[in-house]
Amino acid sequence: MGVRIDGANSNVKGKAAMLGLSPAAVVFASDANYTVLQAEYECPVMVVTSGVALTATRNLVLPLRAGIIAFVYNNTTGGQSVQVIGSSGTGYAVPTGKKAIVYCDGTNWMKWIVEA
Repeated sequence: MGVRIDGANSNVKGKAAMLGLSPAAVVFASDANYTVLQAEYECPVMVVTSGVALTATRNLVLPLRAGIIAFVYNNTTGGQSVQVIGSSGTGYAVPTGKKAIVYCDGTNWMKWIVEA
């Protein structure tokens, strides 16, 4: 079974439910980078929102472990990207309003599939 993340199937919660997952609600409480808590990254489906309008691209810091895959929906306000990145290495910036599947090779976070 696959998960489509295109506009025709944009219901992230519905897709997560199909996989038996409850999406993690990840919130940028301030206009600053955010390190994801273990309870938030235990579920690979993350709906990212913000309590304030972001004024620049902000980092969503995830663990650096080879083979981790994350489904990220950037539903923040302010029109900014959210860069999925580790504590070091490079990352991938998910544009506002878009969904992406990203994966970690142990050093960097990279895009796998991005909503058009």
